[in-house]
Amino acid sequence: MNQGDRQPVMMLGDYVTILRRRKLQLIIPFLLILAASVTLAFTLPPVYRSEATILIESQEIPQELITTTVTGLVQEHIESLKQQILTSENLWAIAEEFNLYPENRSAENRQDVVTTMKEDILVAMVDVEAADPEAAAKSSIVTVAFTVSFAASRPDLSQAVTERLSALFMERNRQARRDQTTEVTAFLGNEATRLSEEIAQYERELAVFKQQNVNRLPELNSMNVKLYEQTELDLQRVEDEIQAMQTQQMSMQSQLAITEPYKEIVAEDGTRLLSDSEKLSVLTSQYLQATSKYSSDHPDVIRLRREIESLEGTSGAGTASDILAKLTVARDALLEARQTYSESHPDVQRFGSEVSTLEQALRNKSYERSTGAQQAAVRPDNPAYVSIKIQLDTLQANLQAAQNEEQQLTQKLAEYENRIAQTPVIESEYQSLARGYDNASAKYEEIRGKQLQAKLAEQLEFGSKGQQFSLVEPAYLPSSPESPNRIGLALLGVVFAFSGGIGSVSLAEYMDRTIHGSKSLVAIFHAPPLAVIPVIDNGGRLLVKGKQRRLPAAASVIAAMFAVGLTCAHMHVWPTLGA
Repeated sequence: MNQGDRQPVMMLGDYVTILRRRKLQLIIPFLLILAASVTLAFTLPPVYRSEATILIESQEIPQELITTTVTGLVQEHIESLKQQILTSENLWAIAEEFNLYPENRSAENRQDVVTTMKEDILVAMVDVEAADPEAAAKSSIVTVAFTVSFAASRPDLSQAVTERLSALFMERNRQARRDQTTEVTAFLGNEATRLSEEIAQYERELAVFKQQNVNRLPELNSMNVKLYEQTELDLQRVEDEIQAMQTQQMSMQSQLAITEPYKEIVAEDGTRLLSDSEKLSVLTSQYLQATSKYSSDHPDVIRLRREIESLEGTSGAGTASDILAKLTVARDALLEARQTYSESHPDVQRFGSEVSTLEQALRNKSYERSTGAQQAAVRPDNPAYVSIKIQLDTLQANLQAAQNEEQQLTQKLAEYENRIAQTPVIESEYQSLARGYDNASAKYEEIRGKQLQAKLAEQLEFGSKGQQFSLVEPAYLPSSPESPNRIGLALLGVVFAFSGGIGSVSLAEYMDRTIHGSKSLVAIFHAPPLAVIPVIDNGGRLLVKGKQRRLPAAASVIAAMFAVGLTCAHMHVWPTLGA
């Protein structure tokens, strides 16, 4: 027969019978757990929490008129303030000031004290649903306030620390907003100064660039094109004029060549009188012929030489006389050499060559005089010659002026062409500088506008007209502790006590192998018992049963008295000690 066959079917009456039989296993754990729970519930130290509510007020002046430079969501701003305020240094200073956690506050436990204090501080947002979606900035929930609270073992400490924390939040918010507006104003001022210097640098570069490329700037390109076209037309006109004047010059030079510059002088007998230059030319020719026949001492040679020298003296030139003197010496030397040496002798050849050279020089001198080299001292008197000469001189002067103008126009044309050719390159550099200048100027104007707006925003914050925190509900003195919930702990203890008693009964019943009642026998032997003999109690057994009955009652009374005592102490004694 297996174990499963020995398990009877349990009814409600069977459970009641088990509880009666195991009442000690039920009552004793129940009372012990209940007493421990009640003791714990009423001996835990009270924790008081004071709370302050800080309202987030919008700026008084509409943002359409003045926009603040303090940006960011309210939640982010409050969280940033929280991180700035709840630093280890600040919390330790508050703990020292209000003598918090005296049993644990020491240099070695500083971090533990700060951590515990952070856990006791609570910052919570007060959110409402936005009526206007635009006022919520992409969110339908708006934070209009937040609460700051602190939990302590005494209500006055909780209130004092909460007041200090709320004051720190308000002061830090005011200072943070002012610092932020001041930083923005200073940044924009520095940026405006930098852009002003950049604009001044661009202006200097543009001035130097324009000075270096004064005639090649892009805005002068159309003017340069017009000047080029006009210069090209002027150059073509001057070239045509030069060509016409050159043709006229050739014609006048031909006429002048065939026109005698002087009038013919006729004697009384009708013969033509020679001029001094013509006479000198004739005498020179006669002298050369005479020297070829006679020696230098011959009277004809001497006479001709004197006439030539006399005629040269009256004309103011002495070059021919010098040549005559040299020629006389050379002829005498040649005659002496011929008398001594043959024609092939070097001295004869040298003197002969020198004589030939001097004779040719004398002929050239005579020719120069005859063709006008000496006629410059005498102005032409032929009216036709003079008229042509004047016209030719005027034409040559005009031609020279036209050629000079042509040269100037050619240079101008090359200059204009160079300007037009360099304009694209110059324009690229100029546009780069101009764009830099325009961009810097635009940025400067933009920064100046923002700087003015930032100064207004700064005045807004320093005048307490911007968004600010206001204490709408100061920290109150808590009248009752926030925790622990003693009644709740006691009720939870009742549940645990009953569960412990039931568990104890179940464990005892499971471990017990004793047969209780006829049902157990039927379940084991599959047959009812023939007779049931009840338990016969003697005096000792009755005494034991009496003690067993009184034990639960006594334990119940003791537990009840203990619970009532803790309740009275909690309601009357501990509040007095805490105050």
